[in-house]
Amino acid sequence: MRQVVLAGVLVAAAVVAFFVLRSGRDAGPLVGDGADERAADAPKAPGLASAGAPRDPRPEQRPADGAGPGATTEREGDGADAAAITGTVVDAESGAPIAGATVLIASARTPCALLVDDRVLAPPAGSPTASASRWFHGARPDYAASSTVTLAEGRFASPPPDPRAPHADVLVRKPGYLVATACDVAPGVPVTVRLRRGLTLEGVVVDLKGAPVADVVVDAKPPRGEPPAPGRREAATSDAEGRFVVSGLVAGPLFLEATHDRYVADPLGPVEAGSKGLRIVVRPAFRVAFRVTTDNGIAPDTPTVEWTVPGAPPWRGVELVAENHDNDLPAEVEWARAAGVFVLGPVVVPAGRPTARFTLKAIGMEPWTSDAVDVPEGGGGTTLDVALRRDPDLGRAVVAVESRDGAPLSFVGERCTIAVGRRDGKAVDAGIVYRPGERLELPALLAGPWRFVVRSPRHAPATLDLDVVPGALAEGRVALGPPAKLRVRFTAPEATVVKFRLMLGREPAWPFVENAVASDGAPADETGGEEQVQTAGAEGALLSGLAAGRYTVELLSPELSAPPTAVDLVEGETREIEVSLTKR
Repeated sequence: MRQVVLAGVLVAAAVVAFFVLRSGRDAGPLVGDGADERAADAPKAPGLASAGAPRDPRPEQRPADGAGPGATTEREGDGADAAAITGTVVDAESGAPIAGATVLIASARTPCALLVDDRVLAPPAGSPTASASRWFHGARPDYAASSTVTLAEGRFASPPPDPRAPHADVLVRKPGYLVATACDVAPGVPVTVRLRRGLTLEGVVVDLKGAPVADVVVDAKPPRGEPPAPGRREAATSDAEGRFVVSGLVAGPLFLEATHDRYVADPLGPVEAGSKGLRIVVRPAFRVAFRVTTDNGIAPDTPTVEWTVPGAPPWRGVELVAENHDNDLPAEVEWARAAGVFVLGPVVVPAGRPTARFTLKAIGMEPWTSDAVDVPEGGGGTTLDVALRRDPDLGRAVVAVESRDGAPLSFVGERCTIAVGRRDGKAVDAGIVYRPGERLELPALLAGPWRFVVRSPRHAPATLDLDVVPGALAEGRVALGPPAKLRVRFTAPEATVVKFRLMLGREPAWPFVENAVASDGAPADETGGEEQVQTAGAEGALLSGLAAGRYTVELLSPELSAPPTAVDLVEGETREIEVSLTKR
């Protein structure tokens, strides 16, 4: 069973990177010196949940004023243009005006932009009063917004985004500073917004020979389960000497991801905001496109590519790929754009080992696996020809969820995720495609015995076994019970980042972090995982979605030690443990 469940976890973890089950919000763009447009254009999974119902943009009662982390605001006197939202942005320490700060002016609402998420700001295009290109709260059309830029004296002015409801929330962003907000600003009542400088992460990006690498995007992200709000999700680009400075950060652990068209790198972290002397090593990238033909002449449905680079340990990944109409492909692909030929990718894999293998899979088609593909030591790109044929051995499966008393539940509404594996231990190439909705649909499964583990932050995990028959539909139901919950606190002589996991017997557990908060003040989309990260001395992480049983805390930070700590969890109850840490 361990082999089946672990296989299911690995497959689901790889596929969830592309089939993100988000409850009520799509993923937003990168927060940094301008939002990363790639996030907005990333492929979405079939059946992705839509945004929730719009909220009233003019509630009856609102806070009079507010500020983002580390920022202060104050009202000025009258005398401004009564029809405009006006104000001044200054440095909180020196009082000097700040020019070039981006100001988002949005229709006032509760909560205001005090709690913002990672859709925060893209640089305005054209004139200072150009329309904001990003939205808050799920890109809802009722949330009117515009953006402008402060002038040399730090001043800004802009008409209210909605003349029918002229009060506005003002959010200010400037690289190197913490985001600040002023709530419920009335036209003709100027506001002063004071920005405070944030912490930085400083380091250098080098290649395998130690030479600096320029133009690498270094993206700082919070640990799993924490919302990527400004100050916890920032980015910078390395200069000609490979140096980077990610600024405008609040204290806490962060992970760094490095992105470049010609290089790949493993994530670095956790590191504390404020750290200096960091070193990110990148290796050459090998970019592979796929020139696909199908026996029915129809474009591949939801294609995925699994890649493996042999070695110890092997490098591998599973990616959802889409037809590429851009020029971001190896040069030899361009001539292949013809009727009945579909160019997918590219997929980027690390160079440095002699060969790689690729498996491409699409709904209703037999998996295609390449021979060993030569990988140049210095990276580069190539194109593989793929012929896909319909697979007569495929079946379908539908998984429904219900309460213990038989009441139907929504798979998406309960924020469920699923791990998929074979009971006979056979490998699952290129991941599993599934479509979440009220029920979970798996449109293309090879015939045979399957096991599904359904997890939810609101319920204890449950297991379902189904036998899939070629050309037929297999249906099953999973009864979900209340979860056990555990709050884990770490104490240490000084603040330190702790990496840990929960063990249920000899198996790693898969908890969800429940105490994340989204931009609207409601619980965020809880993310689950075997490994968790938090800071010693904090209030602790509330972990949910657990089964009953005896758990132990296993430290994964090699520099820390702790006495054995165990706790017995009961369905529907919350327990707490405190773990005392010492340095090794």
